[in-house]
Amino acid sequence: MPYIKRTVKCGNINFCKEYFAPHYQKKFSRADKKKETSIKQGVINTIQAMQRLAWKIANNFSRKAGDLWVNIDYKAFVTREQAMNAVTNYIRSLKYYAAKHGLPEIKYVIITECQGGKWHHHIPLSKMPMEVVIGKWKHGRCTVGLMDEEFTYETLAKYVTAEEKPSRKKNPSKEEEQNAKKERRKNEKRWSGSRNLKDPEIEKKILMRAPRGDPKPPKGFYLLPGWKKECDTSGNIYLEYMCMRI
Repeated sequence: MPYIKRTVKCGNINFCKEYFAPHYQKKFSRADKKKETSIKQGVINTIQAMQRLAWKIANNFSRKAGDLWVNIDYKAFVTREQAMNAVTNYIRSLKYYAAKHGLPEIKYVIITECQGGKWHHHIPLSKMPMEVVIGKWKHGRCTVGLMDEEFTYETLAKYVTAEEKPSRKKNPSKEEEQNAKKERRKNEKRWSGSRNLKDPEIEKKILMRAPRGDPKPPKGFYLLPGWKKECDTSGNIYLEYMCMRI
């Protein structure tokens, strides 16, 4: 029974996992879907969505390149549809600015969240003048900072939860309560991004035995904090860690 080492190469970061994979390279036909997704499978789907999002961000944005993390919100109440229209127009204005001033085509990811009945967005964005990024947003606050090189996908969990967060206000308005209670629509994607985003390279290697000891980063990399060595639901050991290029 094989153990697999999966390495997802994302720019300056490698996401590594060593785990038991009894069905590796075996082909199975997919059964027809007969019932709704279970709560357990929903949790797995959310974790996988977080991982894919983190890989996509790490592979396309970096602090060294001057890329940005943008947070925008609304000073007035808006519905989800209004929020999505506003952020789409915002991105369109940034694209126009980049094209007009001879800048490279922008890359971006839009992560949309409803918290306390109020919508806001988190946007990894390729390098642009910060004053332009702030000035183009007309609907509320806009905070901008350089991308954090050492983020993990766990830090994105609050932005891709299966349901929207309830209002924490003591006396929320009727509109805020309705926004907060709306569940994520079935099959709704948790984030969107520009078409020029590049997928990471994923490498898989068969191991002769289960993981032993602490993780060892490859040459030219150092181990980031937060790695874990645990057992899966069947009692098999797995090792999960990240490495940063020196």
